[in-house]
Amino acid sequence: MVDKIIAKALEKDQAKRFGSCDDFLQEIGYALNIIRQGPSPTKDRSPMEEQHKEKVKKSVKFTIFAILAFLGFVGIVYLFYTLIAGFKDTLKTKEQTVMDTSFSSTSNPYYQGANVFERLNTGVDINLRSVAFNGSGAAIVVGDSGKILISTDNGSSWKTIISPEPIEWYATAAGGQNGFLIGGANGALQSVAPGDSVFRKLVTPAMSDILNIEVLSNGKIIALGANGDMLISDDKGITWKKSVTGVVNNLYSVDFMDGNSGVAVGDNGTIIRTDDGGNTWILGASVTNTYLKDIKFIGSGVYILVGGDGQIFRSPDGGREWKRIDVNISAPLVAVRFSTPSNGVILSSKGDLFRSEDAGESWKYQPAVAGNLINSVTSGKTRLYMAASGGAILFMNF
Repeated sequence: MVDKIIAKALEKDQAKRFGSCDDFLQEIGYALNIIRQGPSPTKDRSPMEEQHKEKVKKSVKFTIFAILAFLGFVGIVYLFYTLIAGFKDTLKTKEQTVMDTSFSSTSNPYYQGANVFERLNTGVDINLRSVAFNGSGAAIVVGDSGKILISTDNGSSWKTIISPEPIEWYATAAGGQNGFLIGGANGALQSVAPGDSVFRKLVTPAMSDILNIEVLSNGKIIALGANGDMLISDDKGITWKKSVTGVVNNLYSVDFMDGNSGVAVGDNGTIIRTDDGGNTWILGASVTNTYLKDIKFIGSGVYILVGGDGQIFRSPDGGREWKRIDVNISAPLVAVRFSTPSNGVILSSKGDLFRSEDAGESWKYQPAVAGNLINSVTSGKTRLYMAASGGAILFMNF
């Protein structure tokens, strides 16, 4: 006790010495009292010991507070880091979303695009099977239960017209003497003028259901049907002849590279070729067992072919040999279209979009955004039109 008093009295640091003589004398008196009376049974402490104890308490409190403050500071820093990182990710996502969506993966390697599809209001909610637009703002669409709609204002408004026959209609095309053709069950084929909505039944050889009508750039009109049936007209649909295809599978699409040479495709991987304008056909190379839905000639002997299970094929030699192009998708592909010999698009039934800028040698994927199942696709002047489920007619600039 005495040595502590002496040490404190001799302390060089003024803050650690006795504050006054009274404090020093009080501590001496307390020490003398202990010497005279012995240790206090109540373990009383001297003022100096009390001060030391109080300092220890304060030191412990300060240490605890400092630790808590440090942990709080770390928590705040982590919170700000998380918020900033999330904000940067959001900005990055937005930058990718609003990036250039022009038709050029060369200038824009991040091309994904927003929703490229727009919708025309038909006023019906049935499944639409086929749509056709001409170059004068008129259009026709057919759907389930024999439904037929016509528009004369580029699809802004539609009206239902009475079907000329109580049958199912599957196909439409802009062509023929009266403006449009529609084909359906049991080989039914009619022409109609969009202005008067008057149908004219066409006389044709006996045929199965007409599944598609193609108006080709060489002037031919070809009706493709079930069971390998095919009708050809060389005079804008006035007269028709039946072609000998040599196959029994449904046929869905056909295109010609010139007046004589063409390729048609259909169910079970069917590929047939002609070199005499479609009068006779020979079986082509087998490339798949699934159905083949659409084929287009794009120039320089090149055909592009699409079908089920996301399959794309390319032929550089007029349809004799085919090479599969893997795009890592299993959705059914329903259409292929090219705006130039280099630039083309492929559509799946779900609206998946593929674009090519190298004549179909490679394709860049764009996710599904259609919102309706696409049944068929037709080309307008600067657009692609799609007949889809739920009464939807979709279109995209092309």
